Amino acid sequence: MAGVDRLLASNKIGPFAAELGDRLARMAGAYGEWVALAAVAVSEATSAGNVCVDLGAAHARITGEWQQPLPAVDAWRAALRESGIVVRSGEYGPLVLDEADQLYFYRYWHYERSLADAWLERGMDDVAPVATPERVLDALNRWFPFDATAPMQDEQRIAAAIALTKRFCVITGGPGTGKTTAAVCILAMLAELSAAPMRIAMAAPTGKAALRLEAAMHDARARLNIADSVAQLLPTAGQTIHRLLGPIRNSVRFRHDHKSPLPVDCLLVDEASMVDLPLMTKLVRALPPHARLILLGDHHQLASVEAGAVMASLMAGPRGYRRGFAEQMQQTAAMTLPVGDHDSALADARVALVRSHRFDNTGVVGALSQAILAGDEGGIRQHLALLAPSPSRGHTATQLDAAILHGFADYVEAVRAARPLAMVFAAFHRLRILCVHRKGMAGVEELNRRVEALLRPLLPNAIGSSREWYPGRAIMMRRNDYGLDLFNGDLGIVLPDPAGGGALRVFFEGDTTRANGLAPSRVAECESAFAITVHQSQGSEFVHVLIVLPGDRSPLLTRELLYTAVTRARNTVRVVGDAEAFVRGALSPQQRTSGLAAKLWGRAA
Repeated sequence: MAGVDRLLASNKIGPFAAELGDRLARMAGAYGEWVALAAVAVSEATSAGNVCVDLGAAHARITGEWQQPLPAVDAWRAALRESGIVVRSGEYGPLVLDEADQLYFYRYWHYERSLADAWLERGMDDVAPVATPERVLDALNRWFPFDATAPMQDEQRIAAAIALTKRFCVITGGPGTGKTTAAVCILAMLAELSAAPMRIAMAAPTGKAALRLEAAMHDARARLNIADSVAQLLPTAGQTIHRLLGPIRNSVRFRHDHKSPLPVDCLLVDEASMVDLPLMTKLVRALPPHARLILLGDHHQLASVEAGAVMASLMAGPRGYRRGFAEQMQQTAAMTLPVGDHDSALADARVALVRSHRFDNTGVVGALSQAILAGDEGGIRQHLALLAPSPSRGHTATQLDAAILHGFADYVEAVRAARPLAMVFAAFHRLRILCVHRKGMAGVEELNRRVEALLRPLLPNAIGSSREWYPGRAIMMRRNDYGLDLFNGDLGIVLPDPAGGGALRVFFEGDTTRANGLAPSRVAECESAFAITVHQSQGSEFVHVLIVLPGDRSPLLTRELLYTAVTRARNTVRVVGDAEAFVRGALSPQQRTSGLAAKLWGRAA
């Protein structure tokens, strides 16, 4: 095993993969070399966000990039089967090689199988409507009346009809397609029609996404004519999925699971595309059997940071609806649904909202986002030229600095004038710099240093100011802090103590329990947040977005990443960097290996 030992000791693979490969090699005896290489391949794949690795692809990487000798794929497969370490689907062992030649860690295979089974079971169950068909149709006509001038409302009506008919409903759509408005109406209809008071909860994967969901729900409720008796049954606060499930310190388990289910009758989850495979599995398993699950999200966005692409897998199946279900919807909702050539009940649980009130596709931001989704190179180049004049020559440091100073001018003024906290946060959200990488000249760390160097001279001094902590510093949590009830992605701003004395305090967005904030010394594992990665921006919305591209051919620069970055903006986007790098990325879809779509839809998916 001299060659394998050299690989495990090299810097070609991560330390976890090397340690795992060494341990399993010792357990596998005569087959140790082949098992070690399989373990390393799976570990490296999951570190990159994949759930599993195709055996043929793993063989090609090991013999090519890593230059390790292996027998032919068939012989390697046979050796792995004989090792006692690599088991078949349904068996228990460190590694699983399934019938489709996908190699998994057992826990990821188990998560995927459990989630697929749970979704298929919920999708198969066409529960009785919450009221008589006549009352359901009456409610749909009141909440979503037919209007030839508002075709977006017809899509929302379909979503509502499905949510009232099934225990599982997936509503996908881009920015401004009315997902949240539809969700508010659906929850109100469920509360109104239910014979018993319905326990409803809503959650999102990150703190800022939960806050946005909460704010959007409040806004929608204010615009809609909801009776007080119904409104009091609707949730008033969003929370993270972790908070909802109840984290256990120093454990990957939660207080709520299949043995201790959540006390809910209906759960709404926003930004579902951000939820990774393990967390989604634990969430679904914690739901009572009778509870309804409504997922909102945009499956075109980036997949979760951790392993999996659950929303994309859900939308990978056949188009259209079963004929029988379409006929049922015609009777229940007076809606004509497209019929597909399939017999999948799970497909009936999905609806895509495509019409947007934010982007009409005539504005540059909307048109560029649609060109990216379509892989339309000509359209991408045309609209990008309007956002980044002569981008192939790059923007000078002076141009970048001017954009930063202009974009954060309102924020600096709000901090200097000691505006109310809500106004300070609103001013901060006018601009965000989005990066592809954390490190490098175009990375988050360097851009934050650049912004701070420009803004610090303009911001006030205060007692306790230092190089790290100063009035106006915006920070983002990098880790969960269960003791302070702060979670990864929570946003805070450093300001003088409003109680007086001039000492610095950190105020977190949406935190209503700590009016005087926290001492900076209590806030650990955070970083400045003037510039953030595109991944960190998911679930957020800003007035203006400044996208800074890396100078190299980054494998992270994909269609999904650029679509996500562009659609974070409400009004304008500016791109700093090489136009050709942008175009190459926009034409390169993200590839993640997973068996979830096949488990949900069959091998045809």
